Amino acid sequence: MKRFLACASAIGSMIVLAACSSGNGNSPALGTTVKTTGSLTPMGDGMSGAPLQLTPTTVVYAVRATGSIAQNGQFEIITIKNTATIDMADATTLEEGGGFRLVTRDGATTPANNDNAKYVRPDSYPGPPIPANSTVWSVAVFDITPQERGGTLEYKDGHGFTFRWSIPGSDSGPQVEAMKMLISS
Repeated sequence: MKRFLACASAIGSMIVLAACSSGNGNSPALGTTVKTTGSLTPMGDGMSGAPLQLTPTTVVYAVRATGSIAQNGQFEIITIKNTATIDMADATTLEEGGGFRLVTRDGATTPANNDNAKYVRPDSYPGPPIPANSTVWSVAVFDITPQERGGTLEYKDGHGFTFRWSIPGSDSGPQVEAMKMLISS
C-alpha cells in the first residue's frame, strides 16, 4: 500500500511539474489544468492559500473590446476557468508578486491588465474570489502589439510556483465565438 501511495504521489507531482515548465517551449497547451495554492493574502474571512485549479481555455485577439481600443494595437484576451476545490479561493495578484503575465516570443514580459487592457471586462467573466466547490470564469487581458501575439501565459501562485501555458498566435479554443460576441459591445 505504501508503494502505491508513493507512486500516486509521484504521478501527481509529475502532472503539476509538466505545467510548471521551464519556459523552454515545452509549456502545455490551452485546456491544460493546473492546481495552485492561489493567493496567500487573507480574504475577508481570514482564509487564504486554498487550492485553486486554473484552466486557460480560449484566446481571442481584438483591436477593440468592451468599448476600449488597444493602446498598443491589439488585445490578447484569454479565458480562464477557476475552480475552488476545498475552501473559498482567490487568485494571486500582481501586487502580491504573482498573477498572470504574458511572455512574448521575443522574451518580453507583459503583466495582465496593462495599459487599456484594464478596461476590458466582458460580462459573464467576473473572476475570483471563487466560492468553495464551485467554478468562476475570468479573463487575463493584455494590451500588446500585433507582433507580440501568442507566446507563453504565466501564472505565479502564492507559494511562488510559476505555471506556464503555450498560447497560439491566432484565435483558438471553445469560447472563441462567445467571447467575440461579448467583447463586441
